[in-house]
Amino acid sequence: MLRNLSARLPAREQPVNIILTSPERNLPVELRQDIPAIDVGKPGTEQMRELLERLSSSSNALRNVSPGLMERLVESALGLSVVEAGRAFRKAIVLAGKGGLDERAVRQVLNEKQHIHRESGALELYPYPV
Repeated sequence: MLRNLSARLPAREQPVNIILTSPERNLPVELRQDIPAIDVGKPGTEQMRELLERLSSSSNALRNVSPGLMERLVESALGLSVVEAGRAFRKAIVLAGKGGLDERAVRQVLNEKQHIHRESGALELYPYPV
């Protein structure tokens, strides 16, 4: 259906683009020549920082976090997608409770990252001593 649709689209007066998003590149073999794939990459440090700040704003979980701890929290999530990092940050916030985020949160995010990578089967993550 997609190949047939893509063959008809150039004939239209108004250009049309179809964007398919996926966390994995798994196009069927018969479509790989017809559909260009664009890697948008993983979120960077600034995006992770904004995500953590947004997720923790309602709980005030960052109230006692030093700049160094904030940096370690953000770095611990690098390599994850926004959805995966959001899940790891939310879990750390919930487990931290009313006391707010601390060093245990860094380990929690790293553990979640290790779990995500283990489930994917693509990589095995060996934690670096912090």
